Amino acid sequence: MPTDAQPLLVSFWASGCAPCRAEWLVLLAAQQAGRVLAVNVGEMPATAGAFLKREGLTVLKVASGRAADMGGWVIPGLPTTVWGGTGWRDTGRRYGPLHPGDPLLLPLSRSPCPVKPISP
Repeated sequence: MPTDAQPLLVSFWASGCAPCRAEWLVLLAAQQAGRVLAVNVGEMPATAGAFLKREGLTVLKVASGRAADMGGWVIPGLPTTVWGGTGWRDTGRRYGPLHPGDPLLLPLSRSPCPVKPISP
């Protein structure tokens, strides 16, 4: 995990995961309010990139990784979202899709640009 002090919401996902796809609008809204990193797990970067382009999601900051390379991250299933608070402490986790009123998003909702759902 990065070492700077700014909080970051990290979402682990895959393009074939229906619950992952269900939370994209929430992640896009969260990105407007703070830092979000979507980590694609288990797919080739070209596959993930093609999916994001096809779905019009290229504005998200995305990284790719293999489950075996996740180190100390506990990812029992997808999507898994981790809130890295100030100082990069793991301050919250969600196993399953986020929703607009999710308590994990509360730190972002206190920012000047609150998290609001994006209309489809």
